[in-house]
Amino acid sequence: MGIPDRIILTLYTFLMAVVAVLVVLCSLGVIGQTAITAFFATIPGNWEYAVGGIIILLVSIRLLIAGIGDWNDFADDQQCRFR
Repeated sequence: MGIPDRIILTLYTFLMAVVAVLVVLCSLGVIGQTAITAFFATIPGNWEYAVGGIIILLVSIRLLIAGIGDWNDFADDQQCRFR
């Protein structure tokens, strides 16, 4: 995994940490149901949310592919050590 992939992974990890904190706050009732409903009511018709979702999806696919590539390198390296 190269430097750009590591930077993307770091940003993605921070984003997922923020989402996790928001989920916890929602489940504890700190963020009210009306606020959540009001936010979700603004999503339909806003193309910005669609673009954000597509970007997150592409980043996820990119990191998955980068991780699979590193796994193959790791497996090849381990086979060489056992010979």
